[in-house]
Amino acid sequence: MTQLPHANSSARWIRAVAGESPLDQNTIFACGLALGHSLRKMAAEPKVILGRDTRESGPWIAATLAAGLRETERAWRARA
Repeated sequence: MTQLPHANSSARWIRAVAGESPLDQNTIFACGLALGHSLRKMAAEPKVILGRDTRESGPWIAATLAAGLRETERAWRARA
């Protein structure tokens, strides 16, 4: 199993207003796709733990990112 570097849970990788670029649905979905493809190159069955904070935008951001990850899984399974 490939070990990823330990992530700092307080790291902020995108700072923006939720719903506006670059924190809009299309960009978040694309981030999920990119993350999924990157992880798939590292492990045959990668696992993701997705956390969020308590802001109002948290649920839709998490759901959109997860949707991108799920789409990556579907694409990889279709290739098999």
